[in-house]
Amino acid sequence: MATKEKDDWLQRVLGVPQPTSNAPTTPDPARKKELTARLLSVRDDAKVQGVLADLAGALREAGTAVQGGGPEAEQKVDALEGRLAELVRALRVQQARQTIGESAPPGGSVVDFAQARLRLEAARTAFDEAVEDLKAAWMALLASDDFVDDPRSTEPATLAAIASLGETVPSFGEVGQRIEDTLDRMANATEASQREAEAKEALRGITELKGRIRADAMLNAMEHTEAGSYAIAGRMIEALDDVASALQG
Repeated sequence: MATKEKDDWLQRVLGVPQPTSNAPTTPDPARKKELTARLLSVRDDAKVQGVLADLAGALREAGTAVQGGGPEAEQKVDALEGRLAELVRALRVQQARQTIGESAPPGGSVVDFAQARLRLEAARTAFDEAVEDLKAAWMALLASDDFVDDPRSTEPATLAAIASLGETVPSFGEVGQRIEDTLDRMANATEASQREAEAKEALRGITELKGRIRADAMLNAMEHTEAGSYAIAGRMIEALDDVASALQG
């Protein structure tokens, strides 16, 4: 791939601006401030969730990297946020298993609601893993023969764009919360018609999100690259289909 073609592709797919000079890059103070804020946020959230001890070593390691200002700092903070999310999800699943079986909801079996909630948590996990896989796919692409000698592959702008992919591709966050709220309302509903109406509303949200995933330029571009094929969109849709199946009973 020619240099101009690579530059155009990086700008179109990843949103990295065209290079303006060959001057060496220096650590970005604003980026360092942002990473520090994210690090402190992880520490505070870990305290609230009661998992600070599980992250103590990784927090120290990431803190050292952030203070050093090296390119690996972003990846360490990303990994730390991912690990915190995993721990929080594990707590949610444990709490769900403890509370779901306390009493059968009116008009729905304990097993049905348990399956729906567990599939909801599984979908959250699948989307988080898909974003991490997307980041890894980009790193693999930039390490391929076409990009490995290109200085832009390690520029702060490129690494920052990869780190923020979770904010770029379609997210499960809003839809996941709507489904969680729906399950709460379904559990308290006494009429079958009300439960069906709630389920249909959640299913509409899932259909809309699947449409956005299928139309996402980033995910489409990464399906087949010169560094390999990454079926990330397919895994997201499969997770949504599992949740939809549970909602449909």
